[in-house]
Amino acid sequence: MKTQARFSIAQLFSTLLLLGTAAAPWAKPAPAFRITNLTPIPKAAARFSGVSEAYGINGRGQVVGRSSGRAFLWTAGKIRYLSTLPGARSSCAYAVNNVGQVVGTASFGEWDTRYFFWQGGKAQSLGEAPMFYERLGLNSAGQVAGTSGGKSWGSFLWQAGKMQSLGLTIAGGINDKGQVAGTVLGPDVGSKEPPSESVAVWEQNTLTVSGPDSSVAWAINNRGDILGSEFSHRASATKKPRPFLQSGSDQTFLGLFEGKTVFAVGLNDRRQIVGQAMISEHPYITHAALWQGGRWLDLNRLIPSGSGWTLSRANAINASGQIVGAGQLRGASCAFLLTPASR
Repeated sequence: MKTQARFSIAQLFSTLLLLGTAAAPWAKPAPAFRITNLTPIPKAAARFSGVSEAYGINGRGQVVGRSSGRAFLWTAGKIRYLSTLPGARSSCAYAVNNVGQVVGTASFGEWDTRYFFWQGGKAQSLGEAPMFYERLGLNSAGQVAGTSGGKSWGSFLWQAGKMQSLGLTIAGGINDKGQVAGTVLGPDVGSKEPPSESVAVWEQNTLTVSGPDSSVAWAINNRGDILGSEFSHRASATKKPRPFLQSGSDQTFLGLFEGKTVFAVGLNDRRQIVGQAMISEHPYITHAALWQGGRWLDLNRLIPSGSGWTLSRANAINASGQIVGAGQLRGASCAFLLTPASR
């Protein structure tokens, strides 16, 4: 009997070894993403005073953004700083399509910022950009959607040198079908509240209001899904933005990250969403976040441990699940690219 008992214990131990440690509750999961630093930093991080951030990525994995006040295009490990508009003091690239066309802004002074369209080493001006809102959309056909500043405030669609007014108050994004998601401002009839914003879609000269009151659109994918935020204090006791995904007539509010507000800004065709979660207001700390499978995930928990990175903002995600944004690496502000480990 004693021999049988010893054999049973040994057999159980051998079985556990065969099962492996992957099933053990204490086993650490493998990182979901590989991380790439897009903007090299000097060895002495204390001497690094520039700010770097990636804002857009195309289906080929090319990335655009800003580093030390200059617009850049990153391709397969090589960074190219773009020559934009003559006389510009600084510049920033916001979007790139699969052809390699780039859109962004060039600043000439505190109150003088202009949009540019870049292709093949040459840039042309698309007019004045408004202060504090420089969002641009670019699709595979080279169509650009944006919001004009100055006296000509309003949304526009630009293609091959031709400018068209859309009727939106603010343009948020454009897809490959030429649909433009944005925001319209209208009177809130019978209410003492200020005029209310609503999400709307422009398509072939037709404007359709589709979102809830006090909402804005940030992006639209090729399925026609819209990523937006609702700011209505009547709908939220916290008076903070509530991100939502609108698919046809269905609206899904994306909720909070561990009780924290999330600012969602990027959307792909697989309905994966990226943004930043407010970890702390005092001091101001945000973490890059990913929404998939019905919940928000902190991207800092999905990269290799000991990487030295703190990911602060995620700005865009392509159809392959690659994500770009900004974070801190050894005390320096750097742009990052996350690539799914499965690729």
